Amino acid sequence: MDTLDIEELIEGRAGVHDRYRVEVKLDYAVDPQRRRNRYRVDAFFFIPRSLGITSDTYSRDHFYEDVQAHIRFKTPEQTMPAMLDPANEISPLTRLQKWKREVAAWTGDRRRTNAITEEMRLFGCLVRVRIRDRSNLLIEKIGALSGRTSVPDLVLGDFLEGVRSLDDDTRAVLEAFRALRPDYARQDLPGWFREAYTFTDEYLSLMTEEYLTRLVAALDGATLPGEGLAEVRGRLAAAIRREQAHRRSAGYETVVEPGGSNEHLEYRRGLLKKFVNSVLYLEVKKEKEGRRAGDVAAAGAAAVAMVVATVAAILAQQLYGLNTLPFVLALVAAYMVKDRLKEWLRQFFASRLAPFLADYSVKIHDPLTGHSIGHCREGVSFLPERAVPHEVMAKRHARATSATERKSKHESVLHYRKVVNIRGEAVDGGRRRLSDVNDIIRLGLGGWLARCDDPGKSAHWLNGETGQLETLRLPRVYHINLVLRLRALDRKVPPKLEHLRIVVDRDGILRLEHQ
Repeated sequence: MDTLDIEELIEGRAGVHDRYRVEVKLDYAVDPQRRRNRYRVDAFFFIPRSLGITSDTYSRDHFYEDVQAHIRFKTPEQTMPAMLDPANEISPLTRLQKWKREVAAWTGDRRRTNAITEEMRLFGCLVRVRIRDRSNLLIEKIGALSGRTSVPDLVLGDFLEGVRSLDDDTRAVLEAFRALRPDYARQDLPGWFREAYTFTDEYLSLMTEEYLTRLVAALDGATLPGEGLAEVRGRLAAAIRREQAHRRSAGYETVVEPGGSNEHLEYRRGLLKKFVNSVLYLEVKKEKEGRRAGDVAAAGAAAVAMVVATVAAILAQQLYGLNTLPFVLALVAAYMVKDRLKEWLRQFFASRLAPFLADYSVKIHDPLTGHSIGHCREGVSFLPERAVPHEVMAKRHARATSATERKSKHESVLHYRKVVNIRGEAVDGGRRRLSDVNDIIRLGLGGWLARCDDPGKSAHWLNGETGQLETLRLPRVYHINLVLRLRALDRKVPPKLEHLRIVVDRDGILRLEHQ
């Protein structure tokens, strides 16, 4: 794997999660032949000084309070036709069909039943991702074709066939899974086992409706020339109604109540999502690190300060003699210098050691097997601009039109770093199909925006054409620049740099721009 590009080893994607949180998703490739798969992620936040985020106002504890992180296996690559293939032994559907006899002769073997429920949830993850990816691809095609006066028959035909294929494949995998209901939802089976099946079925129905509805909305909002569009929209609408009817007939809770509050829908959706996706999530144990190093730094500072005070006391004794007023005053002055010197040296050592020490050590376990599959270390600190790596600073200012523009940007630099170590043999020996790892990091920016000005102000403007005064609304926005540096350690591949701009105002995140 040493010949791979960095994009094949580690990939980073950033987006807006909600009004106040930005999300960075990192994908780590895991080679089962390597004892250690080591990656390093450096995130440099260039924050306008006007926001008041500095080392004096924003501590490490504040940062970790604003961060929410999840580590999970990446959903395996498996198409819907492959899931339906009886010869595909790693298909969750094939395994569930094979294990029907064992469920019929229920023995209560906890290991086997855990494996069965895991296959159900893994099937739910696989189908959801395939429907999502294929529907998103079709939505992108709609955006590319919308507004054209004409579309080549081949291009339009490919799009229409994509919609029909998505509908056919989705219907086939759902019907195959629902054919297992008599075997996996029998009343004589334990309630928790039946719920594993029904929760997965309800979740898939809900996700199918959600993604197909987005596709219908994209079709309705576009202007596409050509025949066949009404037919595929009708197919999608029929599939959506089919899923709504299925949940209603099965007695599931995710049924829209016309005229009602429907507040139960989002809560239920979250519950189902957590249940199904939990099959991918890894267990982490976070511990503070660096206390010993901090103690050593403090002890070193105290030792140096004590040496200075002792030498001063000896010199004062030689100069003034014992039990004299100058000797006493010299000792007092030496103690004052010692006290301040110790504190200054402690801060100096701490600032110099900060980039090399971790704040937390995180142990990663597979909750199903109990195996330790790796660990990571993370730390955060503010850096002076001169300490920012040259290539990072160059990436930050790559679009600056002049040296003056670059110098006029007064920013604080917050550096978050993480080193991830994943044991290849532990992952490969655990679940076989689950190998690559996702690291999802969400950072809340709500606390960063407290000092923002009003999101906009009004100003008069003289329209040169009409000669009339007009009122303009001038938005007040701030730019938080993020440079990601992604590296595969122990690999002879160059690092990857990505520059993103987070545009915010006092009311939250407006957008994220890839530079």
